[in-house]
Amino acid sequence: MAQGLVLVLLVLAAFFLSMLVMAGLQIGRTLASITKCPDCGRIMQHVLYTENEGFGHQQIQLECPFCQSKQIRRIQRGKKLTMYP
Repeated sequence: MAQGLVLVLLVLAAFFLSMLVMAGLQIGRTLASITKCPDCGRIMQHVLYTENEGFGHQQIQLECPFCQSKQIRRIQRGKKLTMYP
């Protein structure tokens, strides 16, 4: 009886430890994907551009919302969806 209880506790501990490791890896991946603007040093945003209203060509670019007025870029036709880092 005591051995079964110890086995159940070990399985639960292993499960919770694996959940903790996965959460740590997810946080690390998120922190690794953050990019700072070379001009002002603020965090840049991921922006998804689509060419057509449907499921056309999609492109993800990094943009700084504070430096947008300074940057000259080609005119984007289609939808612009801002994704946060």
